[in-house]
Amino acid sequence: MVNAGVAWLDENHPGWRERVDVDTLDFADAAHTLLTQVVPVPEYQGSKPPKFGYDVVFKQAKTGGDPFEWLTAHGFLGDPEVLKEGWVAVLRPSDS
Repeated sequence: MVNAGVAWLDENHPGWRERVDVDTLDFADAAHTLLTQVVPVPEYQGSKPPKFGYDVVFKQAKTGGDPFEWLTAHGFLGDPEVLKEGWVAVLRPSDS
Protein backbone atom coordinates (compact mmCIF):
# COMPACT_ATOMS: atom_id res chain seq x y z
CA MET A 1 0.00 0.00 0.00
CA VAL A 2 2.75 2.50 0.84
CA ASN A 3 5.10 1.49 -2.00
CA ALA A 4 3.67 4.12 -4.34
CA GLY A 5 4.11 6.74 -1.63
CA VAL A 6 7.70 5.68 -0.98
CA ALA A 7 8.49 5.94 -4.70
CA TRP A 8 6.81 9.35 -4.96
CA LEU A 9 8.67 10.69 -1.91
CA ASP A 10 11.99 9.28 -3.15
CA GLU A 11 11.51 11.11 -6.45
CA ASN A 12 10.05 14.38 -5.14
CA HIS A 13 11.53 14.75 -1.64
CA PRO A 14 14.95 13.06 -1.47
CA GLY A 15 16.12 12.47 2.08
CA TRP A 16 12.56 12.30 3.41
CA ARG A 17 13.30 9.29 5.60
CA GLU A 18 15.69 11.32 7.76
CA ARG A 19 12.91 13.84 8.50
CA VAL A 20 10.41 11.32 9.88
CA ASP A 21 9.99 11.03 13.64
CA VAL A 22 8.38 7.60 13.83
CA ASP A 23 7.65 8.05 17.54
CA THR A 24 5.32 10.99 16.86
CA LEU A 25 3.92 9.70 13.56
CA ASP A 26 0.13 9.84 13.84
CA PHE A 27 -2.18 9.61 10.84
CA ALA A 28 -5.18 10.57 12.98
CA ASP A 29 -3.65 14.01 13.67
CA ALA A 30 -2.94 16.24 10.67
CA ALA A 31 -0.10 17.91 12.56
CA HIS A 32 1.80 14.59 12.83
CA THR A 33 1.17 12.75 9.57
CA LEU A 34 4.04 11.56 7.44
CA LEU A 35 3.53 14.27 4.84
CA THR A 36 3.39 16.99 7.47
CA GLN A 37 6.73 15.79 8.82
CA VAL A 38 8.57 15.48 5.51
CA VAL A 39 7.06 17.95 3.03
CA PRO A 40 8.11 21.51 3.75
CA VAL A 41 5.39 24.12 3.71
CA PRO A 42 6.80 27.06 1.76
CA GLU A 43 6.41 30.69 2.64
CA TYR A 44 3.09 31.59 1.10
CA GLN A 45 1.65 34.89 0.00
CA GLY A 46 -2.07 34.56 -0.41
CA SER A 47 -5.41 34.29 1.26
CA LYS A 48 -5.29 30.58 2.14
CA PRO A 49 -1.78 29.36 2.95
CA PRO A 50 -1.11 25.62 3.13
CA LYS A 51 -0.97 24.54 6.74
CA PHE A 52 0.28 20.98 6.48
CA GLY A 53 2.43 18.92 4.12
CA TYR A 54 -0.53 17.18 2.56
CA ASP A 55 -1.89 20.57 1.46
CA VAL A 56 1.35 21.14 -0.44
CA VAL A 57 1.18 17.64 -1.93
CA PHE A 58 -2.32 18.36 -3.26
CA LYS A 59 -0.72 21.06 -5.38
CA GLN A 60 2.42 19.07 -6.30
CA ALA A 61 0.63 15.89 -7.33
CA LYS A 62 -1.57 17.44 -10.00
CA THR A 63 -2.92 14.18 -11.34
CA GLY A 64 -6.09 15.56 -12.89
CA GLY A 65 -8.03 13.24 -10.62
CA ASP A 66 -9.38 13.30 -7.12
CA PRO A 67 -6.53 14.23 -4.74
CA PHE A 68 -8.07 12.11 -1.97
CA GLU A 69 -7.93 9.05 -4.22
CA TRP A 70 -4.31 9.84 -5.05
CA LEU A 71 -3.39 10.25 -1.38
CA THR A 72 -5.15 6.99 -0.52
CA ALA A 73 -3.48 5.09 -3.37
CA HIS A 74 -0.07 6.33 -2.21
CA GLY A 75 -0.57 5.35 1.44
CA PHE A 76 -0.98 8.85 2.83
CA LEU A 77 -4.71 8.75 3.62
CA GLY A 78 -6.85 5.99 5.11
CA ASP A 79 -7.17 4.04 8.33
CA PRO A 80 -4.66 5.66 10.72
CA GLU A 81 -3.51 2.41 12.34
CA VAL A 82 -3.06 0.59 9.03
CA LEU A 83 -1.14 3.54 7.58
CA LYS A 84 1.16 3.78 10.57
CA GLU A 85 1.85 0.06 10.46
CA GLY A 86 2.71 0.24 6.76
CA TRP A 87 5.01 3.25 7.09
CA VAL A 88 6.72 1.94 10.22
CA ALA A 89 7.46 -1.28 8.32
CA VAL A 90 9.24 0.84 5.69
CA LEU A 91 11.02 3.12 8.14
CA ARG A 92 11.95 0.52 10.75
CA PRO A 93 11.99 -2.79 8.87
CA SER A 94 13.48 -4.68 11.82
CA ASP A 95 10.48 -3.72 14.00
CA SER A 96 7.90 -5.32 11.71
